[in-house]
This record gives sequence, C-alpha cells and structure tokens, in this order.
Amino acid sequence: MSEPGLLTAFGVAHTLWLVSGIALIVSAIYLHASRHVMLSLILLTIGGFVLRLLMISTDPFLYDWDEQYHALVAKNLIAHPGTPMLYNDPVLPVVMEDWARNHIWLHKPPLFLWIIAASVKLFGATPFAVKLPSVILGTLMVPAVYGIVKRIASSPAAWIAAVLFASHSYFIQLVSGFRNTDHNDLIFSAFVIFSFWSWLRYTDSGSWRQALFTGFLVGCAVLVKWMPGMLVFGSWGLWLLSRENRTDRKKWLHLLLAAVSVVALVLPWQIHTFRYFPAEAAYEMEYNFLHFTIAIEGHEGEWYFHFDALRELMGWTFALLSVPGLVFLMMSDTRQKRGLYILAAVLFFFVFYTIAKTKMPLFMLPVVPFLLMGIAMMLSRLFESFAKQKALTALAVCTVAVFTLDPPHMITNHSSLSELAWYRDQMRDDKLRAERISTVCTEGKWIVFNYPDNSRAAFMFYTGHTAYNQTPEAEFIHGLVLRGYKIGCIDMENIPETYRNNPEITLFTVDGTLK
Repeated sequence: MSEPGLLTAFGVAHTLWLVSGIALIVSAIYLHASRHVMLSLILLTIGGFVLRLLMISTDPFLYDWDEQYHALVAKNLIAHPGTPMLYNDPVLPVVMEDWARNHIWLHKPPLFLWIIAASVKLFGATPFAVKLPSVILGTLMVPAVYGIVKRIASSPAAWIAAVLFASHSYFIQLVSGFRNTDHNDLIFSAFVIFSFWSWLRYTDSGSWRQALFTGFLVGCAVLVKWMPGMLVFGSWGLWLLSRENRTDRKKWLHLLLAAVSVVALVLPWQIHTFRYFPAEAAYEMEYNFLHFTIAIEGHEGEWYFHFDALRELMGWTFALLSVPGLVFLMMSDTRQKRGLYILAAVLFFFVFYTIAKTKMPLFMLPVVPFLLMGIAMMLSRLFESFAKQKALTALAVCTVAVFTLDPPHMITNHSSLSELAWYRDQMRDDKLRAERISTVCTEGKWIVFNYPDNSRAAFMFYTGHTAYNQTPEAEFIHGLVLRGYKIGCIDMENIPETYRNNPEITLFTVDGTLK
C-alpha cells in the first residue's frame, strides 16, 4: 500500500484548520497594506492563535518527557497550591533525587504549573487544558514582539517581526508539548518577552508604575525558570550606564524598585519551600547549580551546541539570516541605543549557556524572538525599495510568512508521516489504556502496579489513581487492601505468579482491558 499524501495523512479537518490560520495571516498582511494597522494586528494575532490551537487538536494526548509530569504536578496543585507533588499519595518509598518518581516536586519553579493548574481547574483534567496556557501566552507574544520592535526601529519592521513570530513554525508546534521542557520553556520565553516590552515602555515614559510592572514580569519569569528570567535587567543596567542616564538618580531608583518587586514576588516561595520541604529545596538548589558545572542527565554537547540548536529552532535559512539581523538590531534606536543593549543581553545568554556544561536545545528559545526581530529589521530595509508598491510588498511578506510556517514540515511532524509516528501512536495508546482502566476503577482509591514506566504520570493525570511500575510482595499488597486501597496490575510476563491467582488483584491487559 502506498504511503498517504501530506494532506490525506493530516486529515480534512486539520487541513481546513491550517488553511484557515494561514488565510487569517494573509488577510492581515493585505489589510495592513491598506493601512489598517491595528485591525490587521488583531487579525494577525487571531491567526497566530488559530494555528497554535490547531496543535492541541493534532496532538490530543500528553507527551512523555516532560509534559505528563508537568501536567500531573499541576493537577495536584489544584488541591494543594503550596505543595507541589508528583505522587500525592505515595505507598512505596519515594526517591527524593529522582524527579520522575518523587513525592514533593520542586524540580521546576511553580508559576507555569499554577497557570496550568488554573486551566485544568477550569476545563478539566484533559490535554487541552494542559496545553491551552501555552497557546494563550504564545499568542500574546505576537503583539508584544510588535510593541518591542516599534519602539526601537519602525512600524514596518515591527509588523514584519509580528508576522514572523505569529507564523513561526517551532513556537507554534511547541504548544503541543512534543519537545522536552515544553510548556516550561514556552511560558518562560513569553514572560521574558513581556518584560522587555514593559521595560521599553518604561524607557519612553519614565513611569515608576511601569518600572514596577516590569519588575513584576521579571519576577514571573524567575518563578518559571529562576535566574535567567532576569535577562532584561542586563539591558536595563547598560541603558542606565549610558551618558544620558548614569547621573539620573530617579531612574536608578526605578531599577531598584523593579528589583525589590522581583524579590517580593520570588522570596516568599523560597522561604516557603525551605521551611516546609527543607531537604527537597536544598537538593534542588544544589542540583540547579550543577547544570553549570556538569552535564546533567547526559545532556552534553560541544561548545557550539547552542549555536547549532538554532538550526532546529529556526531552520538553516533563518539561523544564517540572524547573523546580519543582529547587526540591524544593534544599529536600531540610534538615539537611546536600546537595540544594542538588547543585543548585549542576547549575546550574554549565548555565552552563559555555552559555558554551562548542561546543553539543551530549548535553552535558546527565549532569544529566538529577538533574532526574528533583527531579521525583520533587515527585511524591512530590503522591502523599502518597493514600499510604494503595496501589493508587491504584501506578497513578499506573505511569502516570508509561509516560508516561516513551513506547512509541509508542520504537517509531517504531526501526522502519520512523522519519523516519530510510532511515538505519537504510543502516547495516544497510553491515553486509551488509561481511559479503559478508568471504566473499571470507578469507585475507591486504586493503585495499579506493573504499569509501563514511561506513562505512569499520564495515567495518574488522566484517572486520578496511582500507578507504579513495580510489583511488591503479596503481603504488602494485602496490607494495602486492609488500608482500603483497591489493587490493579498490568499482566505482563514479568509479574509474579502469585499475582495471577490473587483475588485481591484485578488484572488488566497491556491495552487496558480486563484480563
């Protein structure tokens, strides 16, 4: 049998959805050519939202590494907002050092988990609810990118930057959770961009309220991924050291006000965790510092690893264009040189993670919007040569947008044609297995043993029951029954024979049906 074509593999509904998103972006581009700037930006943002929402529909399940763990911890936060837990009712000994098996889960800061928890509370324990915050915050980055470039370059460059980001293939696909660190890195990138947008507004207004709000956004970024969230303070500090600002005490006080607001937002969580979970908090703090000195969990690479990562995040063409794009970023805003200070922050980010021993592609995700801004400034200058020919300019921007979106690549990644189609099928089967088991586990507290290790967290999220990949002794099982638990087990070759004839154990097949 021949392999299905791209659109056939993607499905009629998803194809129409994709076409609708592209149509909205193209319509926004031509509307902008008619000088309906704000209306076109709104339409562009809606188009970006539609494309990101599509990714929830194509991947309506939880991915392993790391989405299912984030989803489970977020769900458990609904009942206990101050106590992040993976296993909320551990009956087997927990390993504090193993973030995929422990009880108190401080492996990541809490804000993005609280945001996901709020979504799960509103929409239920579904993959849709887990992914939706990334869709919303990723979409809001579109006008934020526009606002940043408009203040340091020009409206045409800002528009092209917004178009590039609204249609950026990797950022769109990431909301599906297909890449490890998934929503954590996307939401972190959003708050970093928001903080730069707010800081630029402050530099124009000089308002202490705007400085305070910038500090609030920085604090949010820190509460998603710790210290890298303070990136904007580097640009802010360089701006204050310029000749025009270095003696302005009020501006320095505003920076101090922003820094105090970060501390006020972040410190309570640190105090809380060290008070109530001292061992776990101390371990995670040490573990975070180890990322800089050793390759954690085998995530190693050469010194150029994160430069090469841009090839995955942006594609070869845009990765190469980002080099001259950075020159345009540096040359923007000749009066206040804020583009230069943003460039300095981007370069610092690269240097910091180049020196760090632990390497992961998504570490560079927050700088991608800035690279796109530089490319947009360069393209804007290029399009000036035929700016009076509005239709031609709109056609050029449409071409760049479609190239950025790369629909064939997106369709391939999220259809049966993907090289990892087997993996996506496994995630889908994991969800079906959990649903089948939940039809049996309707009453009481269930613990299912011998569950496939790479989908334990997903099962617990979907069903609210507990799962382990171990098979404890029969005496231990009996003790759990006496404590009111109901026991299930996935029947595979490795289970003890005592399990097969034990009336206290309900056996399930690997696909989740009753044995």
